[in-house]
Amino acid sequence: MNYHMDFTYIEPKPDAIYLTKNSDWKDIRDAIGQTNRDVMFPAGETFYVNYIDVKTGVHSPDTPRLIGVYGEGDRPTLKIGDGTSAVGFTAIGDAFYSPILSNIIIQGLHLTDYRRNYNSTEYDPSLDGAETYGLRWLKSGDNIRFEDCRFSYFRSSAIGSVNSIEWAPTNVQIHRCIFDHSWSSRDRTMNLVYGTARPNNQSRTGTGIIITDSVFYHGGWRPGQQRSAQSHNIYIDDPYLRFEDPTHSNPSAPCYIHNIISIAGASHGMKCHPGGEVQDSFFDKNAIGFFVSGNDSKVNRNVITRGTDLWTEPGATDRGNAFESFWLNDIEFNDNIMCHRDSFDANSRAVALRARQNAKINRNVLWEWSSSENEFTDIVNADPSNYGNIEGPGRIKVANPDISLATYAQHKLGISEEKLIDKMINRPRGVWDKTLEAKSINSYFRNRFNIVAMD
Repeated sequence: MNYHMDFTYIEPKPDAIYLTKNSDWKDIRDAIGQTNRDVMFPAGETFYVNYIDVKTGVHSPDTPRLIGVYGEGDRPTLKIGDGTSAVGFTAIGDAFYSPILSNIIIQGLHLTDYRRNYNSTEYDPSLDGAETYGLRWLKSGDNIRFEDCRFSYFRSSAIGSVNSIEWAPTNVQIHRCIFDHSWSSRDRTMNLVYGTARPNNQSRTGTGIIITDSVFYHGGWRPGQQRSAQSHNIYIDDPYLRFEDPTHSNPSAPCYIHNIISIAGASHGMKCHPGGEVQDSFFDKNAIGFFVSGNDSKVNRNVITRGTDLWTEPGATDRGNAFESFWLNDIEFNDNIMCHRDSFDANSRAVALRARQNAKINRNVLWEWSSSENEFTDIVNADPSNYGNIEGPGRIKVANPDISLATYAQHKLGISEEKLIDKMINRPRGVWDKTLEAKSINSYFRNRFNIVAMD
């Protein structure tokens, strides 16, 4: 599988609908919702939209339906919202009676719940707890791609259903997208949610979700707000396992996460219940770096740094693990770096494993994560009969404390950490700067620890 794709170029079909700067919400709604034609937005323009209901895809993956941009300039901005709700792209319907939505690419758009942007003059505090979604895609299908899009200030962006057994599309691709500043005065908010499930106990096939070259920033809370254990930057669910299969023996299709950046999630930088691959990614300032479960998994060449405390209520215990895994048979955990937990204590663990695992743990760097002697492989709730082999010791303990995203920004780019993050989340449409990607940051960390950088 090719994880290192550039931007996708698709020529709009001859009958494509070209919106103009004078197009209103009805024009947009009708073009996208009432036809299966390609729809093109003019670059750099702003539109006020209540919601966009996507009702039809196309049959051929070779000629997908394109909802994209024409002309020179940055992403068109779609300011979403009317009344007390805001939904960007929505696809909702009974899987057995509605058309299946397949082979669609949505490219180059910026959707924002502008009235919940607390840094804007348009901010409306009465909407702090509103149900708002950049995506609410609850219809079956295959081959749905979101590329070079940005979703800002929603409560969540959801593909598939969480906490119920409903259809979700397979082979969903998130490529070079930006999800930032999801929050709510209520609980359970995430920058991105993907809910995998299987109706009628039928096995899932294909790939659940592929996330590549994407940025997730400040998911599940706003500055000054209590951080919740139920809110994350990325939440990939498998409700079938949790509700229908107590033995956890038949997980949904695996996920593939490559070269992503996840910074400042309220709790987890990512929860990935189906497991799969998590490689070449950067996790910073999350209460727990990330988590995998379900399918056998490969977790390699990631950096997890500056883990933070999470207090759900006065007197509650903090979180603080760099990595956790549950209910899978085999896991590779190689060439990862875990360093500089913000609150340095014995309650945190670099790696926490739970039952039924054969673990291969090699060549990982650990520096100032916990004061516990068991900081690296903490076997939680252990019944020895449930465990396979743990190969190790698996770590290279070296000393070089002067390393962080801030030092990367200063040494490599000559700018502050705040400016670096601003460049990440405000990256222009169609522009890719390798100095802003996870692999470049991770190589810097490896070099600072005197380890050869990965290609």
